[in-house]
Amino acid sequence: MATAASICLTKSLAFLIVAGNMLVVSAFCRENAPALIQRCSKFVQKGGSQITPSSECCGVVKSVGVECLCALLTDSIAKQMDTNKAVFVARTCGLTLQPGRKCGGINILS
Repeated sequence: MATAASICLTKSLAFLIVAGNMLVVSAFCRENAPALIQRCSKFVQKGGSQITPSSECCGVVKSVGVECLCALLTDSIAKQMDTNKAVFVARTCGLTLQPGRKCGGINILS
């Protein structure tokens, strides 16, 4: 039978592992933000028509993944882009964004 001390220690270790993983993911996201901006910004700009993203853009989008994209998509960044185009780019590049999901500064509507 597990003691209260061993249960507490197990929960503490689990918390530290999760927190450590979040820091690594956060650092990874920040490191890849410049490539994401460089290769994908023209596909999410306000105004103009919706354009299919390039293979270079999709390569970066796929490498960072949904969680990272959502972590980078703050309210202030979301205001600077066409969020419908951003969702289109993510989905066109093969990421799954479910309707109703909160992704950074936006709610995925459809």
